[in-house]
Amino acid sequence: MFRALLKRANRALELLSDGGADAYEKALEALDPSAREWWNQTVEETEEEYEMTYSATADDLAIWVETEAIIHFQGQLRALMNRDVIREQAFGDAFDPGRFEQLARYETHLDRKFERTLAMLVKLQELRRDRDVRVLMAIPADEESRSSSDTA
Repeated sequence: MFRALLKRANRALELLSDGGADAYEKALEALDPSAREWWNQTVEETEEEYEMTYSATADDLAIWVETEAIIHFQGQLRALMNRDVIREQAFGDAFDPGRFEQLARYETHLDRKFERTLAMLVKLQELRRDRDVRVLMAIPADEESRSSSDTA
């Protein structure tokens, strides 16, 4: 598909370089309909979205075909030709069983460590609560009423 798009874009560029009164129309006809639609949208776009503003002329069409269309089609063709290599690398990195096993060991280790830390925290909170209760029980009732009247 991208080879055909690239071939048609090169043909349009040849027609534009040959020149002639109707070179622009012939070049547009040589472009694939999707590329033609892309060109028409580009012509309508504002200057903010592109480095330069294109007008519907043979010179601007030649610049656009060279600097945008052909480069885009070549990039897509390269990606398409290398898709197996890219897929193999992506899946190879994602599904390495050795790395997964190592992560599982780390997870188990961290899970056990977390459980021990949590148990220690609960135990310390219970000790603190017991100590506070013993301290409160050690204060006689008359001292408690005196300390509350002193603060008032």
